[in-house]
Amino acid sequence: MRRNAPLFWLILLFVSLFSLAAVPPAGAAVYQINIDGPITGFTRDFVHEGIQKALRDHGGAVLIRLDTPGGLISATREIVKDVLNSPVPVIVYVAPSGARAGSAGTFITLAAHVAAMASGTHIGAAHPILLTGGDLKGDARKKVVNDTIAFIRSIAQKRKRNAKWAEAAVRKSVSITAKEALKKGIIDCVADTRAALFKKVEGKVVEVSTKEGIKKRVLHLTGQPVREIRLSLLEKIGKKLADPQVMLILLVIGILGIYLEVKTPGATLPGVIGVTAFIGFLFASRIIPINYLGILLVFLAIILFIAEIYVTSFGALTIGGLVALAIGLKILFQTERSIGLAIPYGTIFGIVAVIGGVVVVLGTLLARDFRRKKRTGREGLVGETGVAKTSIDASGKVFIHGEIWDACSTGEPIESGSPVRVQGVKGLRLVVEKEEI
Repeated sequence: MRRNAPLFWLILLFVSLFSLAAVPPAGAAVYQINIDGPITGFTRDFVHEGIQKALRDHGGAVLIRLDTPGGLISATREIVKDVLNSPVPVIVYVAPSGARAGSAGTFITLAAHVAAMASGTHIGAAHPILLTGGDLKGDARKKVVNDTIAFIRSIAQKRKRNAKWAEAAVRKSVSITAKEALKKGIIDCVADTRAALFKKVEGKVVEVSTKEGIKKRVLHLTGQPVREIRLSLLEKIGKKLADPQVMLILLVIGILGIYLEVKTPGATLPGVIGVTAFIGFLFASRIIPINYLGILLVFLAIILFIAEIYVTSFGALTIGGLVALAIGLKILFQTERSIGLAIPYGTIFGIVAVIGGVVVVLGTLLARDFRRKKRTGREGLVGETGVAKTSIDASGKVFIHGEIWDACSTGEPIESGSPVRVQGVKGLRLVVEKEEI
């Protein structure tokens, strides 16, 4: 036994050093995350990565400066889960003055190891609502409200906060000021600056979740460096796009771009802009959930608008497209995961009006051009220019003045997409040659 004593003490020393290295040192840097705006899937990922970075770097705490009107309940649940189970103490600070922790922000604030607010801020109004801004009805309302109440009560009880008020914030949508929140036991302190906040929580003991179980940590933040976690360029773009109204604008640009590209083949620019806008919309849909039935109706509207170009329906296809578009936009974000974000009806009606106006104006111009051609006949097209819709040799298709014609080449084959000029009429076909640019 005595011969093994040096080995025993060496192993004990190694284990002790390893344990010390695994525990974040007192007074380590504070990692700050700024949340401004709605809670979305982007916010969820941002908070998760911030906590993980603080853990990897042995940070002393994570400071979430919060100012939000609310957001997705699905994203909120994931953020709350990360905060409740964080091995690093998380401080939620509703600031600066004028900021709020509305709806989803209430859940996140309650979940923090330390909850603080600046004077002139408020918290509450956590009642779940529909995407359209209205209240839930019938059995759906009862189910969602009861589930949300259980969720917020469990958070409050976990952090030993006022569960009764938390329930009222959901059931009655009550909202209170920072001083009232302190008095009711919702938050731990009121501080107007970050330095004042650190001073007030200095030495506070909190419980954090680790792989070994619940452990106590003493906060030593005064005078410690604060490292703000900043967004990458791609994340900044994602944050800008992660807004329902921005997504709707991208969708509108995509619809108009594709429609104009089909309407004026070879223009290229409308098609490029439209496709780029659709890519942005799809990128944002990874952050904000969409209803796939809604997007199918939007695509149906695009198909009907394009069909109007080739089929004489006297506006029936356009009307059907606008109806499909309106319904598609209305339900586009209506999913169970999207409760908490409101899309104004005015935005939807405005979009339908803009697209409808473009389609009607271009359709009117096409009809006038069509009537003019009826008066002049095919011979009136001689000398006019257009675009080859297909490759043209003995036969092919050309697009001239909003119409597609059968055509043949006067000489060498013409590639699809090339500009052409009408040289004559041969039976029911236009005789064309490649137009030199």
